[in-house]
Amino acid sequence: MRFGIEAAVDEMARLRKLELERGRSRERVSRAIKAIDAALDGLERLNLEKCPELPEGLERQITLVLGCIPPEMRPAIWSREPVQILMDDLFRTQDRLLALRSGPEWDELRESEAELLPSA
Repeated sequence: MRFGIEAAVDEMARLRKLELERGRSRERVSRAIKAIDAALDGLERLNLEKCPELPEGLERQITLVLGCIPPEMRPAIWSREPVQILMDDLFRTQDRLLALRSGPEWDELRESEAELLPSA
């Protein structure tokens, strides 16, 4: 068992390693959020144009996006679903990723934003 300065140095090294791992995890989540943004942009255009099917390029992009999402958060998306349903699935997933990246403050932030919105 180590004591004094050696124990402090060991603890600092352990905490630094944890910090680096959290940073890498946060970067992966940020990349997934950006990938979902790009896919949603294409889906929103299709939705406005009332396109019934996904073009092949966008279908490939969504497949790549799904690969960026942690498996436990990955939605079950079918390319033949209506565009609006695909968008809803991706928005929900993105919201979960934003919450994961932001931590416990996310719920507080959303609540404070909701208070600023005019009531219907």
